[in-house]
This record gives sequence, structure tokens and C-alpha cells, in this order.
Amino acid sequence: MGEKRHIHIEKNGDEIQVEIGDKKERKSLNNLKALLVANGGVNNEEFLRILSRDFDMVIGVDGGANFLKRANVKPDYIVGDMDSVDPSVLSFFEKNGVEILRYPREKDKTDTELAVDLLLNMNVDDITFSGVVGDRMDHTFAVFQILYKLKLKGIKSRIVEKDLDIFLLRNEIFVMSVRKGETWSILPIFEEARKVDLEGFLYPVKNFKFPFGKTVGVSNETVEDSVKIVVGEGSILVFRWKVRV
Repeated sequence: MGEKRHIHIEKNGDEIQVEIGDKKERKSLNNLKALLVANGGVNNEEFLRILSRDFDMVIGVDGGANFLKRANVKPDYIVGDMDSVDPSVLSFFEKNGVEILRYPREKDKTDTELAVDLLLNMNVDDITFSGVVGDRMDHTFAVFQILYKLKLKGIKSRIVEKDLDIFLLRNEIFVMSVRKGETWSILPIFEEARKVDLEGFLYPVKNFKFPFGKTVGVSNETVEDSVKIVVGEGSILVFRWKVRV
């Protein structure tokens, strides 16, 4: 099913060998990229199939395995309490050599955070989430908190959906190539953000204070081929719509 993916950790613990089909590649554990697919809904199978090709590891977070099965993508692990994955999907992947990590339903962490903990124990330093923007806004907001935790640990992370990217910036300078006319919303999270610069937007700001609890950063628009965001103090969530909204 899909591309054959086998991950082997060398005995010395600082390298892995990634095998995809007939290709073999050695990578440092500190350069691993992982994709977590959750149960929030990935309604475009082709999008998920193409997205998964960019990663060394793919993890199905409970019911996220259902979407991986439909997209013909074999995960390396399925993690969770297994309350939302289809039993036939779980059985299929288990028979095809996917490692299943089961947890009790009563626990102090979401399935997504448990999957993140697994990756942190493997020293993965680049994590992308998909299928996390769905009907359960409490789970979506919980992922925002995970983004914050990963930022503090120096781990690269982002949410990538078909039409929307979400990422967190904190005390940093960010530059990105874009298309003109994209809708971006820039919101402080947990606290006000200070000394913020926005360049390449319809509404640029310089040394601006984004107050927490106000909506001033919603629905900006790109007007150049690249944007620059400076966050001097605090943290912001950036919502980038890849389609006009």
C-alpha cells in the first residue's frame, strides 16, 4: 500500500536510515521531519498524499489513520486511545507492519500530544500537523498550545491544511515568499505582542503593539512577493489562507 517506508535507528543512536522504496538515505536524528495526521478532517486525499511525501515519518493520530488509509499513505505509527479510528483500518495497518501505540481513554494528554511526545523522544526537530482544524475547536486550540510548547523547545512546527497554514512566531524575524492577494490574520496569543513590524502587507505596521483581546490583526492582505514579520516581544499566531477568502 503506497510507498514502502521503513525507519531504522542505528545502534549508536545518532543516525537513522530511511528507506522509501529502493531509495536509502542516512539522516541525523536532529534533521528528521515528521507529519502528524489527526482526526479533524483531511477531505482532500490528493493533498494528503502529496503532503506526506515531504516527510521522513508519518504518524496517524487515532482517527487520522482513516484519512491516511483513504489517501493510500502508510504511517510509521498509529498513536492514541483508538476511539475514533475505524477497526478495519486499524487491523489493515497492523497486518501491514504499522506499529500501534495504544493508550487508555482516561488520560491527562490528548492523542496529539502523546504523538508529539513520541517524536520528541526520537529527537525529531521539525513537526507538521494536519487534520487538526475541524469541528472540535477545543482540540484545535490545544494544538495551538502545543505549537507554543514546541517553540519554547526550539522545535520547528506548523499546521498545514489544504487551504490554510497556521504557525506561531515568538521573539523572531520571519521572511517568506508569497503570492499577492493572500489573506493573513496575525493575532497575539496568551499575551500582548510588542515591537511588531509587518512588511509586504496592505496594512503595514512598525513597532506596533498587538493587544491581546482585540481583533485588529484579522484579515490583512499580501501586496508584495514576500512578507517580513518582526516580533520583538511576545508571541503571535499567523493564519495564512492559501486561497482568497
